[in-house]
Amino acid sequence: MTKQEFHQRIREHVLVLDGVFGTLLQPHLPPGACVDMANLEKPDLVSSICAAYVKAGADIISTNSFGASRIKLREFGLEEKTREINAQAARLARKDAEDRWVAGVLGPTGKLVSPLGDLDFDEAYETFKEQALALAEGGVDLFLLETFSDLKEIKAAVMAIRENADLPVMASMTYGEDFLTFTGTDPATAANVLVSLGVDALGVNCSTGPAPMLEVLGRYAQATDAPLLVEPNAGIPRLQKEKLFFQVSADEMAEYGEKFVQIGANIVGSCCGSTPIYTAQLKERLKGKRPISRTVLPLLRLSSRVHTVEVGPGRPFCIIGERINPTNREDLAKEIREGRVGFIQKEAQKQAAEGALLLDVNVGVPGMDEPILMAKAVRGIENVVKAPLSIDSVNPHAVEAALENVPERVFSIR
Repeated sequence: MTKQEFHQRIREHVLVLDGVFGTLLQPHLPPGACVDMANLEKPDLVSSICAAYVKAGADIISTNSFGASRIKLREFGLEEKTREINAQAARLARKDAEDRWVAGVLGPTGKLVSPLGDLDFDEAYETFKEQALALAEGGVDLFLLETFSDLKEIKAAVMAIRENADLPVMASMTYGEDFLTFTGTDPATAANVLVSLGVDALGVNCSTGPAPMLEVLGRYAQATDAPLLVEPNAGIPRLQKEKLFFQVSADEMAEYGEKFVQIGANIVGSCCGSTPIYTAQLKERLKGKRPISRTVLPLLRLSSRVHTVEVGPGRPFCIIGERINPTNREDLAKEIREGRVGFIQKEAQKQAAEGALLLDVNVGVPGMDEPILMAKAVRGIENVVKAPLSIDSVNPHAVEAALENVPERVFSIR
């Protein structure tokens, strides 16, 4: 499927995405078993779930591959089966999907990308690249990134797919009841960063029930005119008599489905606790509905991991802090030559406290490896201030190093 075909259809029709696999698979697996391994060990069971969602009316069928990255499979000693598991997941969904689209699902690795954690960005990229290529080999029509909370990790996933597979990408983050991911990213910032990376649909899924997602979806709708996706849990689960009970019924979920469309959703599905019954109810309620048109103010939006600055009419004058620049500053040049960032961090904090909305970063010192210095500097600044960055360099490799080491959308000067 081409991206043009994808966009044409979701601009004209509200589509229903299926529900989850785990809720239906786990009762048939040993405690603690790898759900994704069911693609190889219980293919008939996986096929029956795909077929049930097709029968329920889903327009998009997901693959059973949420945890099938090499890093996640390593926890079960199954990393060498990464390609086999993912390709089989795609083939099983493709076999039962009939004329529906098949979405190759990729979930987070369970690790945080540096500097928040110890996962290297390049390793994350290669991990998602491997999984995406295997899913494409199995015949998926598009990709669905689900339940991400680390903006830098989902950036690696989007880049890995877009640079290695020419198929549409839907990217979905998960938020708490404070409307932030657990790493602190707000919906407007996620929207700005992911749309700038070229995702074909932007989403929210998992974590909470449908009610809080109305707010998240609304914030997305104000930040971008990109197609929107929503997949709520069937409420927050409660433990009753040693079993998890999800509080939102299929009929209630369908009612929320209509509300999501009124806000701007193009694609509606369901997440943890849902079954094909939920899909069937959503399909019935949303049958024949068209997405609403949305208009977003044409502003320049620049983001850090946790904050977005809007530049344009009706917005505050944008002050850029220019003091992280070693030109005629021997104290700063000395620290850069020594590979330290403490002075840079203090300068960043001072400028932010004095009202700078953006911070210019220049680490060009003659005779030094500017790309390495730039990467270290932007990582250090990211840890202490929320202001977005302006990357100031005539060295394209230094600019590239900066963009690889920040999760956000920044401004570059070459």
